[in-house]
Amino acid sequence: MLRTLFSMTAVAMMALPGLSQAAQDHWAQDPVTGCEIWSDTPTETVIATWSGACANGKASGIGTLVWVEDGALVGTYNGAMLGGKLNGPGIMQFNAEDGQGFDRLEAVFIDGEPTGPGSTLSANGDRFQGTFTGGAMDGFGSLTDAAGNVYEGTFKAGQPDGFGYLKGVDGETYLGELAAGVFEGEGLLLHANGEFYAGGFKTGLADGIGRYEDNTGGIYAGQFSGGKPNGIGNYLTPDGTAIQGRFVDQKPDGMVLVTAPDGTQTVETWANGEKMQ
Repeated sequence: MLRTLFSMTAVAMMALPGLSQAAQDHWAQDPVTGCEIWSDTPTETVIATWSGACANGKASGIGTLVWVEDGALVGTYNGAMLGGKLNGPGIMQFNAEDGQGFDRLEAVFIDGEPTGPGSTLSANGDRFQGTFTGGAMDGFGSLTDAAGNVYEGTFKAGQPDGFGYLKGVDGETYLGELAAGVFEGEGLLLHANGEFYAGGFKTGLADGIGRYEDNTGGIYAGQFSGGKPNGIGNYLTPDGTAIQGRFVDQKPDGMVLVTAPDGTQTVETWANGEKMQ
């Protein structure tokens, strides 16, 4: 009667490098100038070079910062520094989490954290344009993953959270509330085949009170749980017959009231999705 409701594929998030939030201070020293550059990880195996000025022994001004670890390039930064930390506008490129290529981050930095408007481009093609708070995507933004799935809306702590719009490459669209990257709260999910659900969501699935219309003309309105009609509801079949009562995993269960298109009403008993004789 009704299909299980599936949420769109979770939006891929680009992992930002370790920045300065809640991090212990470590200082890498340029082997030529002796200028110090802040790091959030121990620096015994890291060599950092800075092309800009050095004020009070710390990297400052405009320049290029290069990190090398065990002879391999870890990342670069072109922009402003103050007190040995990233401060001001700049562009950072760093090893992708899977080690395949480099991710790119352009933003205004405050003590090593991207803050305010910025953008990212991951090595695999994911793109983000929006705002940062405390080093994470936070506030309004737009994210397009490598496959072409698009999310526009609010972010919190690096994940879609709040209210937003998603459009999947498979033709699915969603408009509504999210929490920690999944559908949560009230929303509208439209399938590529024209079927749609409007109502409550929990952990990415239809849950609570909602309405589902399939592409044959069937309509269910009532309670949902786990992505399926579960609870009290009303199903209107394509031929105009109405079934009112309790549903279990989208099938009528127990005693239900059936109203024919001509208005004739009967009480039927159903079990395991089948009418009992």
